[in-house]
Amino acid sequence: MCAVLALRSDAVKLVVQVKLLPTPEQASALEATLRACNQAATYASSVAFAKNLKDRNGLQKEVYADLKATFGLSAQPAVRLVKKVVDAYKAQKAGVPFLEVDAAYTSQRCPRCGNTDRANRPDRDRFCCRRCGLAGPADVVAGVNVRDRARSAWVFVTAPAPSP
Repeated sequence: MCAVLALRSDAVKLVVQVKLLPTPEQASALEATLRACNQAATYASSVAFAKNLKDRNGLQKEVYADLKATFGLSAQPAVRLVKKVVDAYKAQKAGVPFLEVDAAYTSQRCPRCGNTDRANRPDRDRFCCRRCGLAGPADVVAGVNVRDRARSAWVFVTAPAPSP
């Protein structure tokens, strides 16, 4: 996680980027919060669909207390989660295509040569392919793999049905 701090004097603007390195306990707490948010988003989405709630205020009134009590979320994640669900419904209504892809091993797979190996991730932040040498930020490499999977799946979804 990175934080950017901008300090300004009369003549010079100094920008400092600080990388936050959580302790193992903090990383575990962050992961638990992320999992709770994902489960809560599934719940909020199912309520929105079942009750045909597509506006932020209506959905928030319906699920806010449950998100906090059942999933242990604080106010900010609960509110942001409701907004994400409503935004997804708005995108769907506007015809924005959505395709879910399996993210398994995307952070260990090389998008250049296809080599999938746990050793391609020497640490949490870096990717370095043991076969072809491709290197870069692990999140970027995983994002490229997710994009490529979506593109491959999209071809099958949008292809015309074969003639009998």
